[in-house]
This record gives sequence, structure tokens and C-alpha cells, in this order.
Amino acid sequence: QNMLAWLTLFLFFMIPLIAFVTWGIRRLVGARSKKHYVGITFLGLWIIGLISGISLAAMIARNFKNNTSLKEEQVMVATKDRLFVDVEGPEWKKYNHHFFGMDVDGDDFPFYDINDDSIFINTVKLSMVKSLDSSFHVYRIRSSRGSAPSRAEKSAQNIDFNIQQRDSVIVLPRGFNISRGDKFRNQRVWIVIEVPVGKKIAFSEKIRNYNWFSVKSRSNGFEVTGDEFDDRENLYRAIPGNEYVMRPEGRPEKIND
Repeated sequence: QNMLAWLTLFLFFMIPLIAFVTWGIRRLVGARSKKHYVGITFLGLWIIGLISGISLAAMIARNFKNNTSLKEEQVMVATKDRLFVDVEGPEWKKYNHHFFGMDVDGDDFPFYDINDDSIFINTVKLSMVKSLDSSFHVYRIRSSRGSAPSRAEKSAQNIDFNIQQRDSVIVLPRGFNISRGDKFRNQRVWIVIEVPVGKKIAFSEKIRNYNWFSVKSRSNGFEVTGDEFDDRENLYRAIPGNEYVMRPEGRPEKIND
């Protein structure tokens, strides 16, 4: 893929520029030739670049062809009357606006570098649903894409997103690392919290820093959708800074202004 990327960059994008500069210089010096071997050479190189670009796009699309979600994992049970959902650390996005040496100011950028061999990604979303008993239940669903279901499953299994409980507070990681070996395959984490009827749950403003998006392979290229939400029946989105109480009909009602 690296070789195809360099061929595409140089031959498809740079060759037309070089050809234009060459044509301009020849015009300035008044050079004329009935032989068109220079133009034919440039055209041939550009076609090679075009083929390389198409091959690269097809190869990348194949890497995102299959999506696999692991079975939901119950990672926590809490019997409190109120639960607060927080994100670890300070307002982390104010400090590390870098992606492999580039400044990436803005709250919507989902990648941050850790070192030369990994990236830090925050494709996480939170949902609420009515609990069937008197306890809070926290579930984690990890997913990834890959060229085959088995590869997608392996990438999902490598996601390290461990939740901590501190009394009535659950603390979520800021995101998770993707190593150079795993590579980016649209890895994501979905947290579903079952809330008992009559009990309260509040969400920190810091969950706003999560960026959920999907990369899907299409026959004509890619489709990237941002902040999509699964509107299943009785499943509700967690809004940053809001506090809710779960009603008997299974709908969380906002109780703070």
C-alpha cells in the first residue's frame, strides 16, 4: 500500500505539474519538435499513476469491507440510587491537539498521537435503556472493520477500553490506542447503560469530546458518516451535561435545566 500511495502521489498528481512546467519552458525558449515522445512518456507515467490510485482505493476499500461487533460484555453492576458518568483526566482535548506532529485544533478531530507507533482514537458513544431490575448495568460493545470477518473480530478484540467505578461514579477512558500492527479499521466502542426505574443518571460535559463515526466501503468508493445513532426502540442517546430519571415506560426524563 505504501508503494502504491507514493506512485499515486508522484505519477498521478506530480507528473501533470512537471509536464506543464516542461511545456512552459519549451514555449519560452522556442523549442519545437515534431516528435511527441516527451508527451507520450508523461501520458504513460500519468496512466500508471491512475492505475496505482485505483488499485490503492480498491485495496483500502477491501480493508473496510466487513464489520464485526463483539458480543456485548457486562463490565459493571451498580446498586446506587444515582450514577454519574465521567471521563478520566482533565479537559484532555485542550492539551494534545496533535496528530503525528500536525496541529489539529478543533473539537471534531478524532485522532491524537501517542508516539510514532500508535494513535489515540475516541470513537465512542453512550446510550441509555431501561433496566429490568433495580441495578445499573453497564455494557461494552467493541466493533471494527476488516478485509474479512475474522480480521475485523481480531481488531475489535484488541481494543482496550476499561471502565472504572468509584463509589457512585463510573469513569470512562478518554479513548483507546491503535498500534501500527493493528492499523486503523474504524474501531469503535459503544457503551450501553441500563438504568433502573426511578433512579437517576447524570453525564459529564466531557463525554462531548467523543467522536462517533463510521467508514463504510461502497462499490463506488467510501462513505463516512459522522455522529450516527442507532435509534432502536427504548434506546436513548446520552447528552453531555444532562441528568435523567428513568420512567416506568422506559423513557429517561431530563430533570436538570
